[in-house]
Parts: sequence; structure tokens; C-alpha cells
Amino acid sequence: MLAKSRIFSVLILGLGAALITWGLVAPHFFHDDGRLPLSLEDTTLTVRDGNAETTLNPGPGEIVAAAVIRQHHVELLDPADAETVTVRIGSTMMREANEDDIERLVEASVWSFVMDRTTGEAVGPATMTSQLGLPPTQVPVTGLWAKFPADPAKTTYEVFDATLRGSAPAVYRETVERGGRQLHVYRQTIEPTNLATRYADMFNTTTFETGDGGTEPGYLFYSADRDWYVDAGTGLVVDIREDLDSYYGTRDGERREQVLRFHGAGTEESVERLIAQAERVPDGSGQRTVTTVLLALGALLLLVGLIGALSGGRRRLRRGGKSGEPSLDR
Repeated sequence: MLAKSRIFSVLILGLGAALITWGLVAPHFFHDDGRLPLSLEDTTLTVRDGNAETTLNPGPGEIVAAAVIRQHHVELLDPADAETVTVRIGSTMMREANEDDIERLVEASVWSFVMDRTTGEAVGPATMTSQLGLPPTQVPVTGLWAKFPADPAKTTYEVFDATLRGSAPAVYRETVERGGRQLHVYRQTIEPTNLATRYADMFNTTTFETGDGGTEPGYLFYSADRDWYVDAGTGLVVDIREDLDSYYGTRDGERREQVLRFHGAGTEESVERLIAQAERVPDGSGQRTVTTVLLALGALLLLVGLIGALSGGRRRLRRGGKSGEPSLDR
């Protein structure tokens, strides 16, 4: 019959093994690991320039100076599961003027794609619809957009730009504190790019008159300097500060007609709401702590139980040897 000490040691062994097993499998059942929650309420970032320059209509034309609001609204839709979610991003730019919405509209587009909830990476292409009412277009989406990885690193990430219809590197610059949260700042620079060489669009080209009465083709160029303010725990984007410049130029990039100048930053109200929301989003630190404690405690109990079981067995053999029974202890 087993001694009580050995029975107790075996129980400790079993408890230690159970804690280790639970520590290993718990992350697969409880997704408190920084992945994007499906219940986010504040998903609109408003970026404003009080004195932007835009054309009255898309394409070449008269330039007007006015306050312009650029909004990025994110919706999380079905289908969604533990790993991915369908994301719809509505991006609009409108002048603050006493005009109808259609007359104030500078540009608008809606993008839908599947995103990895943890890394923020797009899974497959996006479907894009523009303000012109043209049929939806399939656009490859590479890199990040609506979200950076949880606990983002101080490194360089490829981040998608809707106007470029491609990604460009965003380089870590610094960490700042706002609203009690640590924010990583990533600088994204897009050099003047001929959009006609990137994709087909009716506004990517125009025609210039020449001095001899002829014409020559013009091309839409786009550049951007953008700072992404990313919550250092959750990877959520809480602010954007950007300088955008679009103009029609010659094939070699000589500027001819201005289309857009925008120097905007997130409005105080929208940034405060997004930072406050990031405070409520689990970043995975709680689960990681619990998992570490379970594994450490399980390993300790496993070791104690193993030592107790082995030492108890040796004592039993010694006692057997003294009473005339065969002993294996040497």
C-alpha cells in the first residue's frame, strides 16, 4: 500500500501537470491577446486642416482655400471569427462650407477587405467603390491600414495608402505620451508619384496647352508625409498627422496645376475618444501574466511532487531492508 506521503506527492504531480496543460491551452480558448475586438464603438478618426487648398471638382480646375475635414470610418462586419474580420473603411474629404454635401465633397471611397485581427494585415484583396458610382474595383492590399499589431515594435512597417493604392514604409520615430497612454509614432513618406503609372483612373491624366497652340499630356502626381500615432499596447491607430500634395505635371514631374494641399491633424475630440477606447481594449498583458504564473507554478509543483515521490520510494525501500525484506538501497 502506498504511503500517504507518496499519495500526496502523486497528487501534487497531477496538479502541476494540470496547471502546465491549462497554461498551454488557455490562449486558444480565451482571446485576451490584443486582437481587434469586434465590439469597438469609436471607429472614426477625423483629420482637419483649417486652410486647405482643393479644386472645386475632381480633376483640374479652380483652386479654393477652405477648411477641409478628412474622415476615416471603420466598420467591423461579418463574416468574422477568432482570427479574422471583414473590415469596411469609408474615407471622405469634404470642405467646411455653406454648400450641399455633393458640392463640398472633395473625394470619397469605400474599401472592404478581410483583416487579421491580431497582426492588422490584410488577408486578400480589397473591393473599392469610389464617389463616381463606377463598378467596384478589386485592389490588392498589402501591409497594415486600420490597425498595427498588438504591442507594436519600434521598427518599420509597410502601411497601405488608399490614394497610392499600395503600401509605403512607416518608420518608427519616437514614443510620446498622450491621455495617459504610450503612443508609438511612425513616419511614412511617399515621394511624388505619377499615379497614372500605378493604376487607371479618369482623373489621373489631363491635357496641357503648349505655347505653339498644341497640347501635351499631363499626369496626376501625389506625395505624402504622414505620422501614424499608434497605441503602444493595442496597436490601434489613434491619430494621424499628414501633409498631402497633389498636382498635375509633365511626364518628368514638372508642376503645372495644383489639385490639393492638405496639412491636417486629428481633431482633439476624435483623438481623445480613440485614446480612451484604447484604454479599455485588452492588450494581452493580463493573459500573458496568468499564463506565465500557471506555467511557473505548474513546473514548481511538478518538481516538488517528483522529488517527493522518488524520496518516499527510497525511504520505503530502506525500511524494508532493515526488517529483513530485500533492499535495493546501496
